[in-house]
Amino acid sequence: MREGLGHGCSLLFVDGPPRRDLRVPGDPVFCIEDSAWPTVDYVFAALNTAGAITAALSADQFTREERQTIVVSNGLWAVVQIYSGTKGKSRITECGAAKLEWIRSRTDTTTWQSQ
Repeated sequence: MREGLGHGCSLLFVDGPPRRDLRVPGDPVFCIEDSAWPTVDYVFAALNTAGAITAALSADQFTREERQTIVVSNGLWAVVQIYSGTKGKSRITECGAAKLEWIRSRTDTTTWQSQ
């Protein structure tokens, strides 16, 4: 059964960088840069949306109450998954920026300019 799988993966598994005020100067930044979890969220959001549309158009297979339940629950899960995927992508972007900032702080720019 698909229910319960893939709901909010990015919210659960994607860590952004620590807040700037909690970082120790000079220490590397550890966070997730892989976009697999947001992709999983978007795929399940699409599947739930398709399920909602299919249920809405299947008047002969479900009672009215069953259709409403399926459409609302799948629609709500699709919204949660889209939010989760978007939040995960945002955390990944923040992670990349924090790592780039750390790399730049470790690079001696005067050495590069003098060459």
